[in-house]
Amino acid sequence: MDNNALKESLKHYSEHGFSLIKEVIPQSLIDKVFEMIMTWENDYIANWYKTGLINQKYEDLDHSQRFLKAWQAAGKPHFRRQPNKYLICAEMYEILTNQILLDLASQFLKTSEISVHGIFNTRPMLPETENFFTRAPWHQDCQYYHLDYGQEQIDDPKKSHVLTMFMPLQNVDTESGCLSLISTKDTNEKIFPPVDYDYSSTGFLGLSSEDIKSYSHTATAVPMNKGDLLCFNHMVPHGTNPLKKQFVRWSMDIRYEPTVNATDLGKKFGFVAQSKKRKDITPIDEWLIRAAK
Repeated sequence: MDNNALKESLKHYSEHGFSLIKEVIPQSLIDKVFEMIMTWENDYIANWYKTGLINQKYEDLDHSQRFLKAWQAAGKPHFRRQPNKYLICAEMYEILTNQILLDLASQFLKTSEISVHGIFNTRPMLPETENFFTRAPWHQDCQYYHLDYGQEQIDDPKKSHVLTMFMPLQNVDTESGCLSLISTKDTNEKIFPPVDYDYSSTGFLGLSSEDIKSYSHTATAVPMNKGDLLCFNHMVPHGTNPLKKQFVRWSMDIRYEPTVNATDLGKKFGFVAQSKKRKDITPIDEWLIRAAK
């Protein structure tokens, strides 16, 4: 990424809370993400096969079709949309400490002292006509701060700076699950009261219908190509556009924050990924043990 483009991205992020970076994620990193996803996919499909919900494993289909066809044939069973336990592994540690991502995090967070925030996901989104529970409603990441994850205290969003990096694993647009965002310039960095979107079954919190109506007319849809990266902070309202096409929209979202004021939630499940001053990067074995608890 050339310096002028980076400067423009940093300026837009500073003014609006989000920024799109084009063609920055290498195919090798995307391939590594899919390696982890396939473990989760294989286990679900194997279980549906074992229990007689399907009579084949659809191994001849690619990433965009296999899980969708197996899920449809199995009768569209509910599944956990976030394969968390499959992401606590050496491959994930390698992705989170990728130097391309850390260098960008340093630029956006304005520090060389970077910690991985402990909340990160890979997500399969299914077509809108099939189900809703894989489509995220309008929300702010900080709306989840008050939930009890076993952290020592509730984090204050106004004293935090958590950078989300969203990467689709294929091209996305307004008909295939791209994100839309609302500028923090328009919201004046308001923290919206969270509304329960059937959290017990979907895991979703979000903005109220009244707040969505008040602000969504200012929203910006962000179509992306594979290899693009969308960065936004924890106060940016964002939501997923419908997937109207018959394939799985795979994506990954990861988060970084300055080590000096890392959130309690981040410290509980995350780790120090880069340190130019103290050289105290968290070893992989330590993180794997702590994150698996």
